[in-house]
Amino acid sequence: MMQVRKRPNEYGSYDFSFISEGMKVSMMQTGDDHTLVARYENIAPLSSMDFVIMESDNYEVYGLFAKLYERIISGNVMDWDLKREDTEEKIAMEKCTSWYKSVVHDGVITIMSDAYPIKCPNTLTITQEQGAIILKFDKVDGREMGEYKSKYDITVNIRQSGSRIYDLAFPFKLLFRELQDIKIENAQEKKLSTNE
Repeated sequence: MMQVRKRPNEYGSYDFSFISEGMKVSMMQTGDDHTLVARYENIAPLSSMDFVIMESDNYEVYGLFAKLYERIISGNVMDWDLKREDTEEKIAMEKCTSWYKSVVHDGVITIMSDAYPIKCPNTLTITQEQGAIILKFDKVDGREMGEYKSKYDITVNIRQSGSRIYDLAFPFKLLFRELQDIKIENAQEKKLSTNE
């Protein structure tokens, strides 16, 4: 069963940790950006991790990540009003952009972290199966590029500005905003950091 932790951050919102089977994925606000961090609870080294969000474990969290997946796959990344006549045209134009073509292939979303050079980015792959969203984190060794990466976690940063895939930041911003309304009993009022 997946546990959800919700903690206040310095920006007046909440950061989140999702914990299942000894694995943890944190989603936090870092200024105007959003960062996802994958790690094992026992602080073991890792180079990749598959984190599964099951509909049966937490319907609300699953539903929000499924909505993120659908927004990106459909090309409706700006959450346009589907009742407007020009929406279909906007979505078609979005699907023709270079960022969309580089990120979405055959129902698989692959996101390169904005925190590292393009030659050695950590990546997040999002797929959907029946009743499950799978978040796959992969780390690329950046030592040859002079990039230090913690051996204990995989960080994926999605920037609001200066991103390689700017339009992709908006769906994550919406996800983060929607997560704020999740009610969690006995939420720990402790600041979430990447060093916990």
